[in-house]
Amino acid sequence: MNFDMKRYASWIELSTHIIRVEKAMVPIINALGNKDCDLVERDSEALDLALEAENDIGANSELDMIITDSYLWILGMYELVRSLHQIARAGHALLNEEAIAILAELDGAYRRVRIPLAKLEPARGYEDTDWSEVLPILEPGEGIGWQLSEKDFVTRRSLSDKTLHDLSLIGEIIETRVINNQQGKTIEVDKD
Repeated sequence: MNFDMKRYASWIELSTHIIRVEKAMVPIINALGNKDCDLVERDSEALDLALEAENDIGANSELDMIITDSYLWILGMYELVRSLHQIARAGHALLNEEAIAILAELDGAYRRVRIPLAKLEPARGYEDTDWSEVLPILEPGEGIGWQLSEKDFVTRRSLSDKTLHDLSLIGEIIETRVINNQQGKTIEVDKD
């Protein structure tokens, strides 16, 4: 399997929109996008590694690394999404109510898995259904994920796909607002 350059190009394109909101996020988006593409590739080998280890989590150091990198990716992306949501709620000129709603939903999706991963407690609003300690899972075709409750699980890939989709919508909002605000002239908006 090869590194997915088309997927990585989507992450780079997102950073060209987000730079108008917060320049400091650009290297983070690019690095998390690179790591996402790496993990998509490595997810395909995770299932084979788990079968070799007879589903004994912890018995294979390479599988442990894939799980850990997926865990760290979730934590990093959560912070990026949370920060964008905070900037939008603070009234950034390029992020309207639609952007706030998209970011609120995306933030909530990450929070549901990030809180039990990092704090070992269910996310707010899920105390009655979700476990405090989530278990890593391997979903064929999706890769590494976490079992959140008896019925619910989430994969890193599904969150990544949602992030690419939702942030591309944010990018469209940003570009439309730039055009509308400057009658076709591109502007640089930075809070520095």
